[in-house]
Amino acid sequence: MNKWEQAKFEIEKAFTARSNGNEGMARVCARRAANFAIQAFLADRQVGIQSQNVIQLLNDERVRRLVSPQMLPIFDHLLIKVDANYQFNPSIDLLAETQALIQGLQEQTPS
Repeated sequence: MNKWEQAKFEIEKAFTARSNGNEGMARVCARRAANFAIQAFLADRQVGIQSQNVIQLLNDERVRRLVSPQMLPIFDHLLIKVDANYQFNPSIDLLAETQALIQGLQEQTPS
């Protein structure tokens, strides 16, 4: 399974977790999906940024300069932590945004 396929598999797992009432696991899977998608995007562009850590990739200015500006708010949302009650901002649908991120990064990938 390549990185793009792994990203799609993880986002599917995220939606399954949400439908089972496990929003915390859904967010974990969404971040893993984003990680695989960013790694695939960098590999397809032959960019030598090596990191397995999604937080580092989302914060890396070299990565941020490569993606379209429309993707940057999604990067920022993926970095938001839950509050003291383990709740996430209800106005942000992290799963839908991650799905858009995967699609957007694939569209930016040279063929």
